[in-house]
Order: sequence, then C-alpha cells, then structure tokens
Amino acid sequence: MSHISFEALRVLLLLAIILALWLFRRRGCKAGTCAGLGLVMAGFGLMLAGTLLHIAGDWRGAVGFASPWNRLGEHLVGYLGGLLLTLVGLLRWFKAVRAQELRQGRMLSAITRSQANFIHTSDTRQAFDDLLRDILDLTGSEYGFIGEVHQREGQPYLKTHAITNIAWNEETRRFFTEHAPQGMEFTNLNTLFGAALRSGEPVIANDPARDPRSGGLPPGHPALRSFLGLPIHMGGAMVGMLGIANRRDGYDQGLIDWLDPLSSTIGQLFEARRAVLARQAIETSHRRLSLVASHTNNGVVITDRDGRVQWVNAGFERLTGYALSEVLGRKPGGVLHGPTSDPATVAQMRAALQRGESFEVEILNYAKDGHAYWISLSVDPLRDEVGQIQGYIGIETDISARKAAQAALEVGARHTQAVLDNVLDGIITIDGRGIIASFNLAAERIFGYVVTEVIGHNVSMLMPEPHRGQHDDYLRNYQASGVAKVIGIGREVEGQRKDGSTFPMELAVTAIDRDGQPLYIGIVRDISERKRMERLKREFISTVSHELRTPLTAIRGALGLIAGGALGELPGQVTRMIEIAHRNSEHLTHLINDLLDMEKMAAGAMRFDMQAQDLMPLVERAIETYHTYGEARRVSFRLSARVELAMVRVDAQRFLQVMANLLSNAAKFSPVDSQVEIAVTRLDDHVRVSVSDHGPGIPAHFRDRIFEKFSQADASDARPQGGSGLGLAITRELLERMSGQIGFDSLEGDGTTFHVDLPLLTADASEGDTDATAQELPGAPRLLVVEDNADVAGLLSSLLRHAGFNVDLAGDARSALARLQEQRYAAMTLDLLLPDQHGIEIIRTLRATPEHRDLPIIVVSALAQEGQLTLAGEFDAVDWLAKPFDESRLLTSVRQAVHGEDGRKPRVLHVEDDADLLQVVSTLAREIAEFIPARTLVEARAQLRHGPFSVVILDLDLPDGSGWSLMADLQSLHPTPRVIVLSAQDTAASPAEAVVATMLKSRISNDELLATLQRAIRLPTNSMEQPYAEA
Repeated sequence: MSHISFEALRVLLLLAIILALWLFRRRGCKAGTCAGLGLVMAGFGLMLAGTLLHIAGDWRGAVGFASPWNRLGEHLVGYLGGLLLTLVGLLRWFKAVRAQELRQGRMLSAITRSQANFIHTSDTRQAFDDLLRDILDLTGSEYGFIGEVHQREGQPYLKTHAITNIAWNEETRRFFTEHAPQGMEFTNLNTLFGAALRSGEPVIANDPARDPRSGGLPPGHPALRSFLGLPIHMGGAMVGMLGIANRRDGYDQGLIDWLDPLSSTIGQLFEARRAVLARQAIETSHRRLSLVASHTNNGVVITDRDGRVQWVNAGFERLTGYALSEVLGRKPGGVLHGPTSDPATVAQMRAALQRGESFEVEILNYAKDGHAYWISLSVDPLRDEVGQIQGYIGIETDISARKAAQAALEVGARHTQAVLDNVLDGIITIDGRGIIASFNLAAERIFGYVVTEVIGHNVSMLMPEPHRGQHDDYLRNYQASGVAKVIGIGREVEGQRKDGSTFPMELAVTAIDRDGQPLYIGIVRDISERKRMERLKREFISTVSHELRTPLTAIRGALGLIAGGALGELPGQVTRMIEIAHRNSEHLTHLINDLLDMEKMAAGAMRFDMQAQDLMPLVERAIETYHTYGEARRVSFRLSARVELAMVRVDAQRFLQVMANLLSNAAKFSPVDSQVEIAVTRLDDHVRVSVSDHGPGIPAHFRDRIFEKFSQADASDARPQGGSGLGLAITRELLERMSGQIGFDSLEGDGTTFHVDLPLLTADASEGDTDATAQELPGAPRLLVVEDNADVAGLLSSLLRHAGFNVDLAGDARSALARLQEQRYAAMTLDLLLPDQHGIEIIRTLRATPEHRDLPIIVVSALAQEGQLTLAGEFDAVDWLAKPFDESRLLTSVRQAVHGEDGRKPRVLHVEDDADLLQVVSTLAREIAEFIPARTLVEARAQLRHGPFSVVILDLDLPDGSGWSLMADLQSLHPTPRVIVLSAQDTAASPAEAVVATMLKSRISNDELLATLQRAIRLPTNSMEQPYAEA
C-alpha cells in the first residue's frame, strides 16, 4: 500500500507541473520561455520526489519493507534526474528571454527608424513602406498593408500608404504600378478588413476560407491562410488600419498586445502626416497670397489664429507707414485704431473673429504719423484641409476719398433739401449701394416716415415683397451690365408705407455721376386717387353700357318691328311718325355706341379676341350685313376684287365694326343710285381692303383732322349728314390695336377711297389657328366623311361645314376605323368603293360594336342602290344617296340623321331681365321659334329642368348674378343647347364652346339678330349620345 502511494505521488507531481505550464501559456507566456520554466519546474519536482522517497524509504526500512541499498538507488536517481532537468530548463528559459529581448529591440529599432525616416525624408510614403516591411519581418507575416481611414457619403473606406506587391498577373501588376504610389482605395466592406472598419475592433481570421466575414478572393490571388486586421485609434477615433497575413502560427491576442507600440506609432505618423500636409497647404497658400498681395496697391495682412501679424505687403506699409518689423507679432487693431475709431465696429470685428467668420467693415484708422484715414476692411479665415482655422487674411482699401466725397455730397444735399421739401412729388436719392441719402417732405407724406427713420437705410424698405428682396440684385446687375428696368424709364410700381399698407405710385429714376460715384434720383408720385378715379370710370362705363344699351335695344327693336309692318298696317301719319322715331333711335344708338367705345378704349377696358381669320369671309359678311343699309339710301355695294385665303389675325367683331364705319360713311356720302366699290388686294406681306365712294370728297383743310375725335368737315348745325364725328377715330384706334393701319385718297368732287392695311400671317403663324379657329364651329356636331376621291371629299367637307357641321376626313377604311376609335361622331358619310375594304364590310363591322351600333350612316356612292339591295334592310340608321348626289337631299338626310327634325318649332330660352326686350325679341322671331322667358338665373335653371332647348339667348347682367355662371348648367345638358350672348357687356371672347355668337346690345339690328338666331337654330346639337338630362 505504501509503495503504491509513493508512485501516485510521482504522477501527481508531474500533473501539477503540466498544469502550471498550461496556465503560463494561457497567460501569454512565449513558447520558449514556457518550455524553459517547465523544465526547471520538472527538475525541482523530481528532486522533491527523491527527497520524499528518501524520507519514505527510511520509514519503510524501519518496518522492513526494503533494503537500504534499494532506497539509496532510488534517492540517487531522483536527485540526479531533477538536477539535470533543472539545468536544461534554466538554459532553455535564458535562451527564450534573450530571444524576446532581441525581438523587443527589433521592434524599438523599427519604431525609431520609422520616426527618423518620417522626420528626415520628405517622402512619407517611403517611411510607411519601411515600417510595413519591419512589421512583416517582426511578425513572420508574408504580406500586408498600412492604410488611412477616410469617409465618403457616410461610409468608411481605406486608402493605403504602404502595401505589399502581391500582383499575380500582368493586369494586377499594371494596376499596382499605376495606383500604389498614390495610394490604393478599398471600399468593399464585405471583407475581413471591412469587418474591422465597420466594428472598429481587431479581426483575427486563422481560417479565412471558412470565416463568414470573408468576401472571398479573386481568381489567381495568392493564398490567404491567416489574417489580422488591426484598427488604429487616435483620440478616440479610428484613423487607420494595419493588415497582415499568412503568419505560420496564425494570430492571437498576445500578438495584438505585443504590436500595441507599433500601432500607436502608426497612429502618430498619421497625425504627423496630416499636420505636415496642413502646414504645407498653409505655406503654399501664404506664398500665393504673398505673391498676389505684393503686387496690389491694397494693404494685405496675414495673421496667425490669434490675430497676430505674420506678414504684411508693401501696400500695407505705404498705407499705414509701419514696416513689417514694427508690427510683427502684434494685433493690427492695437496698432491702427485710435480715439475716433467706432467702438461698435471694433466690437463687431472682435465678435466675428471669435466666431471664426469672415466680415467686411468700414472703419477709421490712424497711420504711423498720426493722420486718420478711412479703410474698407475685408477679413477671411485661412483654413487647412480639414477645415481648421490656421490664421486670417485682411485686405485694406483706402476709401478716404470716397468718404470725403460722401461728406461733400451730404453738404450739397442739405443745401438743396430746402428746395426739394417744397416739391409736391416725393424725391429720394440713393447711392450706388441703394442707401437713402435724402428724403424730402413730400416723400415723408407719401410713405409715412420721417427723414431720420430712412436716411442711411436701404431704399428697399419702401417696397413690398418681392421687389424688396430683389432690389439690391437689380442695382448690382444694372451697374455691371447697364441694362435698365426702371432707371431712365418711368413706370407704375407699388410702394409700401410705414404702416405696411401698399399703394400705386409712378416712379421715375435718373442716374447721375457725382465725384466718380453713382447717385440715383427717384421721383415718386402717389397715384392712388387717380387709380380710384379710373376704377370709378370703368364702373361708370359698365353701368352706363347696361343701363343705356338695354332700353335702347328694346326701343330700337320695337320701332323696327312696327316700321317693318310686323304688327300690321298702320295709318299713314302714324307710319311717318314711327319712321322718324325709328330713324332717330338708330342715330342715338350709333352715337351712344361710339361714345362708349371711345371711353372704353381710353380706359383700356376694350377687349380684343385676336384670332387667325380668312379675311374674305369677313368682308363678304360686312357687305351682306350693310346691304339693307345701302338700299335704304339707294346705294349698292360691289366687291370688285378679292384675294383667296388671306389669313390675318384680327378680332372678327372689331373688324366688322371697322367695315361698318367705312361702309356706312361711303353710303352716307354717295350720290343716289351710285355704287360703292370694295376691293381686297395683296401688297407684299400685307392685305389691303379699299372702300371707294363717288361722293364730294374730303376738303383739303379737313384732311389733317379727319381721324380726330368729334371731327367733321361740316360742323354746323345745318350739316346734311349726321354723325358724332367719332367713327373714323374709333376705326383708326381699332385697327392700330389689331396691328393695322388706315389711310385715304380723295379728290374734292371726285369721291374718296379709304384703305385698311393688315399684316398677312405666314404659313407657320397661321397653321395652328386655321383649323381650330377658321374652320371649327364651337358647339357644332362632328361628322366623319369617308371618301377616297379628294375632290368629292373636299366638296362634301365644304358643303357640310357651311351647313354648320365640323368635319373630319378619312380616305380609306383603316383610317376611318382609327378615327372612329379616337373620336365620337354624330354621323358619317360613307363611300362603298374604298381602296382597302368594301363599305358594306365597314357597316357590318360598326354594327357589330356596341358603341357604333346606332351611329347614323349616310352612304354616298355610285353603288348606293346595289349596296342597299345587298343589306336589304339588315341594319337601321342607314340612308342611301347615289352619286352624283343632290346637295339639298344630302343636307336633309344629314340633319335628319343627326337630330331628327320633326317639323316642330325649336324652343328658345331667353334669359333677360328687361321685359320690353323679351317682348321685342319674341315678337321678332315668333315665326321660327317658341320663346320661353327667364328674368333671373333662378328662373333660367328652373326652365332648363323642363327642357330641352335648341338655343339659349343669354344676357350677362342679371339681378342675381352673371349670366356666365349659367354656362356650367348648360354644358351639363345632353344635347347642349347653342348659346347666343346678347348683352350690354363688351365681350370679345367666349369662355365656352357652346357659345356660337356674342352680340352687343344697341349695336345689333333686328335683321342681324334674326339671322344669327336662324343660324344657331340650324346648327345641330353637339351630342346625340345621351337623352336630355335635368340640369
């Protein structure tokens, strides 16, 4: 039993030794050191075991278990073995310690060498290359890199300062050669080094191929057996990274701890490099600034970050009298400021410097000889590449002459202020920066400021936004370019008073030069009262237009009906009285129309609807309209020359008014049974309309005044021809508003020719308007003409357009079907012999689709009879016309197809608040329509709910609102009625397509009204798709 215990004791001692070695290794003991210590411990253990055995042997001997010689042998073996192990362990330990000292020395040498290289060479990249080689040698690694961490769009990336060349093919060798000297950038964060960049912690990968953080290697890349990514931190921030790879024994925390001095060295080198670059940038900047500054007349000062002078140029020395040696290391303010330097400006400068901001000031300085001078000082901070302020640069400009000129200007301003204060208009002067220099009493009354509140302030304080914010830019642009928007050009603008209210004013600005500096003089006139009077005038014109024209229209219309016999035969004496009244009502109507037109033009209230028009239809319409007027005076009108397709841009209504004045004048002054000739001719890029009479001609003394207001050759009360003397003045004004001109040729006793010239539109200018304006009929239904013969298609198109339809053309089946998919049509005409498909097939195709099942089709074809037999009544809503077709038969068929005329009178809703005019119009047109009156908007909407109506005659001035508000109700109806606007308002343009005519009360005759109504009734409705719906 005792023998077994002694053997167990030996085993336990050996186990204790092994455990001690493992603990040493866990605590970072190097392999050689641990081995030596282990051997020493093992030797001591054996020696201890021998001693214990000796003691035990003595005990065992005492009881007779072993002989003394056996015990002696065991003792000797234990002692000798322990001694031998101890000696070997000590030798191994001393050797490991020596190796560690050598490695530590190599590390210190590497650190010292890198620092020395960095200090003594200008090539910092070489210092990093040498340091990387030392680190690879110290750690036994194959390759690696040293890189600096940067940020781009919030993401870190690495830029190398040193990297091992591991290029494996021609492409990578070329890439390394081109990019390594400048530093290679690595931005992929899905890599081992990327994991270190993201986390800021070391990354150890001793099996990279299986490490999930690895992003893999490109084909041909040298093997990566182990990797250490070691972030470099300085001041709590990651500034760089050391990456090394392929150490034979891999990487561990002990190596990271051992490399800590090298890591700190790399961080210090990064910081030092940044400082060197910043210093170099500043030195470069200083050299450049010095080079520039030495050649300028301005004073230039460069200071350090504390504001102490480092350098001044020759201009500073000339300006101040101080040499660089006298101000070096001193603050400029302490040298140059004096007793009258503005303390507030000094405080402003100090505050800006404390905030590290740029500033510009004007301040009074003192030179070395004691004399005071004004400077304009501009100061900017000098920053390094990371934005840190390294100093300041100040540029001083001597502005003493300008200040003296300003002082003289102020003296002159005081001398003239007394004169300016007695002017009714506001007079304001400003300098080149927009600063108010003078402000007279009238300006105080206009704007509500006293002079002390505005002098020295920017004139933009007198303007509302957006002009206030834009004024300084405008002034600078004018001074730079000379392009004026107000200066030298009087205009109406808006001003702002002290209380914030705005008002209209006339502003005239003149620029002058005073002592080499710009000065601007503005003359301001408050035109609030004038604007108020203009508004009242416009309101008066509007009121008078309605209150005069409406009853005049009723009187004139009623007298016209009676005089025309519409109400039956009258006794001869009554007939004569009615004719006198009718004639004078016409005269009064023309007079009032002329007066109101002149007032509207003077007030700028007359509107023009300028559209591209074919001139000939307008001339023909004017001749047709005034045919009756000429017959009443036994004068005929003849169109002696015409120009086809003379496109002009005019307001049709205003042009007809021009023609009316010329034709009525020609008829009035023509002899009985004579002829007035109208000729339309082309003159280069103009078209001329001439109206020639055979009257007495224009007297020579009157020709210079013929276009003046109220001018008449015979102004006596006994003149044979009436008139206001405004007709030709209005005519000229109207033509000039439409870019036209009027002139005349006359011989006394041999008649007069008035000629109107209008510019012709070019094809490009008129092309867009021709289809939409000259040919489109607002509110008219649209027809599709399918015909492959161009002549027949043109004939059908012309015939149907004159009948009040809008027309689209298709020359074959494919284009016809395409148009039917894009556009709703009220009906279509169809030729059967088309180039790509027979018309019968088109009919069958359309009848097979729900949206075209009920589309009216009028077949116009040489094979109409054969086609009719082929279908044999198979489909409804198809009519047949054989070529050559009868035009009246075609129009009857189309009208019947579009809106099913049944012989009943069309219903007309007349919305008018004047009961007399309602009665006159209904009496005038009772034979062609049934009239339903509505005197208010409410009544009109009620009547619309009981429709339908073919036409609505609409007054715009109604007791409960504007007639335009009824348009939404009308346009919601199906079909939409045609609208005739009959109002005292001068309406040049209609805001709705349903409006087919606009007429001015008192300017329209009974015949014109009746003709317009008949045309509107004949126009088909613009939709047959849905039944009539309630509004």
